[in-house]
Amino acid sequence: MDSKPSQTSYYPSVILRNNKKIAKDQQRYSQIIGSLMYLASSTRPDISFAVSKLSRFMSNSGTDNWHTLERLCAI
Repeated sequence: MDSKPSQTSYYPSVILRNNKKIAKDQQRYSQIIGSLMYLASSTRPDISFAVSKLSRFMSNSGTDNWHTLERLCAI
C-alpha cells in the first residue's frame, strides 16, 4: 500500500547475485516468484524478463534480489 509504482519492471544496472551471508526467507521468495510466473505467462507478459532473472536465484537470493522483487510487485 505504501509502495511507489514504477514505469519499468527491472533495472538492468542492478546486478543480482547469490546470497553469501545470512539466509533470507527462501520459501516466501519462491512463493512470490511462482505467483509472478503465473501472471507473466497468462496476463502480464511485460514482467516476463524480470521474473526470469529473479527466478535464477530461488534457492539462495540476496538482498538486491529482494529489493528487485519488491519493485516488481509494486508495478
